[in-house]
Amino acid sequence: MALKTFPVRCLAFHGPMLYEAKTLKIYDPETKTTYVKDAESTSTHSEHSPAIATDEGVPEDLPDDMADKIAYFIHYKGWKATWDEWVSQERVLAFTEENLRTKKRLMQLANDAATKKKMANGGANALAQAAAMAMAAAANGETPNSLKRKDAASKDDHGGRSAKRGRGIDLDLEKEEYYIQKPEVMLTVPDPLKAELVDDWEYITKEKKLITLPRKVTVNDILAAYRDSVLPKRLATSAPNPASSSSSPPPSGGSNTHSTSNANNNDSSSTSKNKSISMFAGSEAEIFDEIINGIRLYFDRGLGNILLYRNERSQYQSIKKKYGENTRMSDIYGPEHLLRLFVSFPALIAQTNMDQQSIAVLREHLEDFLRYLVENRSKLFLNKS
Repeated sequence: MALKTFPVRCLAFHGPMLYEAKTLKIYDPETKTTYVKDAESTSTHSEHSPAIATDEGVPEDLPDDMADKIAYFIHYKGWKATWDEWVSQERVLAFTEENLRTKKRLMQLANDAATKKKMANGGANALAQAAAMAMAAAANGETPNSLKRKDAASKDDHGGRSAKRGRGIDLDLEKEEYYIQKPEVMLTVPDPLKAELVDDWEYITKEKKLITLPRKVTVNDILAAYRDSVLPKRLATSAPNPASSSSSPPPSGGSNTHSTSNANNNDSSSTSKNKSISMFAGSEAEIFDEIINGIRLYFDRGLGNILLYRNERSQYQSIKKKYGENTRMSDIYGPEHLLRLFVSFPALIAQTNMDQQSIAVLREHLEDFLRYLVENRSKLFLNKS
């Protein structure tokens, strides 16, 4: 698909923050073509200019994990050229008033965090919702089937156009407006975990340190421990009470025939209740496991796209080379990166077609998992002091 227009100005994510940037090149994996701005264009004040294909083909400096993705080579305004980098399409937003307001809001949240050493109320939520707004495509379509409720009517209205836009290269204002109009999904992040987020951000970006990998306690270890610890309690507290029987006790003074018949009915009722409890436990466990598997899937799919700071990317590439491309990152990374995913979940969920009932169930489980992290905070997270 030939690129006709070239987005000169854009906004790009660097970590959780948005910065104004200039697009220098765009790589299209479908045609293995690299595009640049037409130098002879006179539209210097336009956000878009005509695009021309180069003879470069696949750029030599294009990261391996972007070889099959639309990628932008950008220059951050006011930064040295040494910071110029290739970024995936999900990290790029159109240069619009709405996105500029998002940029300003993110900056204010970061300033508050730096001065107070913790997020303001709801700060982590607002930061994550804005930061992940344009990145949902990285994991879109990867949620378990029972959590993803496809709307046939929505498919008819948006399916064809959305698919084309997903494959397109232009920064599509209509797509951004569609994201912005999606209903907000609230997820409460406890204050102790907000403090962990701020400590993590300062440790990586300010102190220029990296978390040693593999972590002793990995994401998969945490998910397994959470299941073993919490699921039995949920089943015990949520299961129907077999004692709450609607059948009446056998009346006194009745005939033997009546008593025998009543006893058989009671046996049948008891068997039915046991089956009901068993079915409930199976259904509850199935939902629980599906959500855990969904968390793992989102983490493995989204880590390289939305969960890393810039100075963690070389470590990420080294990990993949050392352990192999097929190694699950949930077996390498730990709670610090998992927590980053959780504060990104509200915006990711908002881009799915889940109905309100499914969202409510998912939110309940996610917030329960966050409470588990708080309870085991000292055992799981690094002491960065």
